[in-house]
Amino acid sequence: LNLKIKLLDGLKERNIGEWVKDFSSFCYQQWNDFDYKLQEGESLNDVRVRILYAYHKIMSESSGNVIICGHGTSLSVLLNELTVHKFSYNEFLELNMPDVLVFNTKNNCVESIL
Repeated sequence: LNLKIKLLDGLKERNIGEWVKDFSSFCYQQWNDFDYKLQEGESLNDVRVRILYAYHKIMSESSGNVIICGHGTSLSVLLNELTVHKFSYNEFLELNMPDVLVFNTKNNCVESIL
């Protein structure tokens, strides 16, 4: 379709900060405390700030259908916000990485995820 791809830094994966041997426990800790982070790393609240900024920028500059590509954690945090926390840790665990999610929004809230 010869569409232009726009790259936004806000869609990148979270910065863990250091190697984590037990990644599952680390993810669980972060999803239970959005302020938890390792030294030099990002909390999920840090991710939320940048992913929401990127999302609102995309939506304000777009019309019609939009494709947003990013990393599992960053997009999960976005969906957590847009579903008023209904998309949470359990839904994050169910993602296939990579995965494709189709969701409909109205007034910056997700109405459905297909």
